[in-house]
Amino acid sequence: MELRRQGHTYDEIASQVGYAGPGAAWKAVHRAVREIGRDEARDLAVLQLERLNDMLAEAWPVATDSSHPRQLQAIETTMRIMDRMDRLHGI
Repeated sequence: MELRRQGHTYDEIASQVGYAGPGAAWKAVHRAVREIGRDEARDLAVLQLERLNDMLAEAWPVATDSSHPRQLQAIETTMRIMDRMDRLHGI
C-alpha cells in the first residue's frame, strides 16, 4: 500500500513486490485498505483524488482547444481520468 501511496502503478507494484501481475497487486492494495482504519483509507482516497485533479487540470485546456493538434488525445486522457475519479467516488 505504501508503494501505491507513493504513486506507483499496479504494474510497478507487482514487479517490485513479486506479484504475478497488476491484478494481484490491485487485490493486495485493496485488501490492505480494508484492513486499515477508515481515516487512513479516506486519506489515501483524498490523495488519489488530488493527483487526478492535478492531471485533469493539465489535460483539460488541450481537450477543450479545438485548434490544438492533440485535442483528441487529450479528450481520451480526460475521459480516462474522469472515469478513475468516478470509480474512486463509487459512481
